[in-house]
Amino acid sequence: MSSWRGGKDAGGEPSVDAQLEDLFTKLSQAAEQGSHKRALKCADDVLKISPGDADAIRCRVTALIELQRFADCAATIEKDVADDALRRDLAFERAYALYKCGKVDESLRILQTETSQDERESTRAMQLEAQLMHRAGRHGEAATIYEALFRDRADDVEVVVAVDERLVRRGGIPTKVT
Repeated sequence: MSSWRGGKDAGGEPSVDAQLEDLFTKLSQAAEQGSHKRALKCADDVLKISPGDADAIRCRVTALIELQRFADCAATIEKDVADDALRRDLAFERAYALYKCGKVDESLRILQTETSQDERESTRAMQLEAQLMHRAGRHGEAATIYEALFRDRADDVEVVVAVDERLVRRGGIPTKVT
């Protein structure tokens, strides 16, 4: 029987709550320090104790992306996420991981059908969709998305530089900037 949060069980071992609190503290520290391998290990340790923990899954997914383990990231979301709401929340990350694995059609399908409307309108989703269109040989559609990003988000220097670089590479410059 567990005692109060942070206590020990009848056998003198730390309670599940105490173990989770300790692991989440270590996970937070690892993430703050940019130690993605350590964050991944902590997230995995949390999931051993509390399978399906949404925060641990999100941390695992983020660490896998940072470690460029894209196939593992996609597999984590596909196989280990049973909660539909969490799966929807991680749809962009799954699409990105699949894109990095070269699965353009599947990535585009997920991006267009499984992400929320707000996410689809986000800068990161639009950039990913443009890249996917480009990789799929749909260059006109890619250019249209890049031009919309350039036009609608010109106040975001990071977006302007990325879009401008891609437009220059393809040989097109936007004709009108508002």
